[in-house]
Amino acid sequence: ANKTGANKFQNRLLGGINRQNRAMDQLDKLSLNAKEAMAKLSMNAKEAMDTMLRKEAMLRKLKTVVGSVGQSKALPMALPSKHADYYVREATFLATPSSKHARRPWGMGPLHKSKCLDLHPWETRVNLITCIPYFMVANKVRSDPKDLPLTAYKLALNWVGICSLVYHAISPDKSPCCRNVGRRLDYSGVATATTAMTLVNHRGSNVAKAAVALSAPFIPFQPVVTAGLHGLGIEAVLLQKLIANPEMRKLGAAHYAAGLGAVACFNLENVYKEIPYLHASWHVLGALAIHLSNKVMFPKQ
Repeated sequence: ANKTGANKFQNRLLGGINRQNRAMDQLDKLSLNAKEAMAKLSMNAKEAMDTMLRKEAMLRKLKTVVGSVGQSKALPMALPSKHADYYVREATFLATPSSKHARRPWGMGPLHKSKCLDLHPWETRVNLITCIPYFMVANKVRSDPKDLPLTAYKLALNWVGICSLVYHAISPDKSPCCRNVGRRLDYSGVATATTAMTLVNHRGSNVAKAAVALSAPFIPFQPVVTAGLHGLGIEAVLLQKLIANPEMRKLGAAHYAAGLGAVACFNLENVYKEIPYLHASWHVLGALAIHLSNKVMFPKQ
């Protein structure tokens, strides 16, 4: 009986020791987890501090660059942390000597108020891809070589796509001067297409020929104004055709919707620079508006 009692006591003692060892192991694990948590917290705090210091450095650099060229309006009221690097790159681009000659065409505001750069590489890729619809629209125009105005219009649509591709393919960080030339070339391509469309709408009209001859020299210097004036004339002709042909009014309504959307995207991208793909939307909606306009103007094609 004494031996049995001793064995039970020994088993209880061993059980207590085992439980104590397990408790110590759990305590060690908790201590290790606490150390890891403290280390992670310290690392996160350090990263947060480094991020804050980098943002402050970016902001100081941005203020220095913007102040050096006297364009304080380029600095947003609240610098978005997500796009801080974008604003630094934009301000650096504006500080280049060539940018003082790179003004956006009259009537659309100076360059420092417009979006000069893409937010990220994918926006550049999408802008390049969305140049393709202009070639597709041009391919839909079936021109007779003997019909010189329509042939010129088809070539002008292809020229719009080429100019847009050139502009978006140029890196603003590496070649700011070439980027500025490409920007003006892009606008000039649109002005050339609208000028050619005026000749198509008024074949044989000496007034139209005179208007085109007078406005053509202004295309490189005031492309937006030139495109706008010819565009108003095109819309007036389109409206006359829609009034005369009620069956075309659905196409006309879709054209006006796409055109208004394109103009909205074109102007909003300079107000909300943090929203990507607005310029790509302008490409697609603009090409769609031209295609719908062509279907009304050339119903037999």
